[in-house]
Amino acid sequence: MVMTTGKRQLKALLEAWERLGDSERESVVHFARFLSASCPPIPESSVPEAPVLQAPVPGETAIQALKRLKRGYPMIEADSQLLDAASRLVMERMFGGEEAAVIARMEALFAGRYREWAELRSVNGGGAGNGV
Repeated sequence: MVMTTGKRQLKALLEAWERLGDSERESVVHFARFLSASCPPIPESSVPEAPVLQAPVPGETAIQALKRLKRGYPMIEADSQLLDAASRLVMERMFGGEEAAVIARMEALFAGRYREWAELRSVNGGGAGNGV
C-alpha cells in the first residue's frame, strides 16, 4: 500500500506523540493552536459531507467490507483507534466469528465515527477538518 505524504506525517506525529509526557503533549497542543490561528484557513476539499455508501456485494468478506466502508466514509480519517477497532473485528472473523455479525459491527463502528465527526463539525461551525 502506498502511503500519502499526509498519512506519513500523521503516522510520524502519532509515533512522536506516544513518546511524550503530559507536559510535552500540552506544549504540542498549544503550539498547534498557535499555528492554526496564525495560518489562513485551508479551503474545503471535495470530500463529501455525507457518507457515500455502497451496498454490500453478496458473499462480501470482512476485509471487503472494511475497504467498502473506508471508501464510503472519506470524510473521516482512518486513525489508529478506528483501524485498531476494525482490525480486532477482522481478527474476530478469522478466529471463527460470524461474517455477517462482524460486518454489521464494523458498519456500526464507521457510522458511529461519522456521527462523532458530524457533531464535531457542527460544534466548530463546519471547520473541523477531516479527522475525528
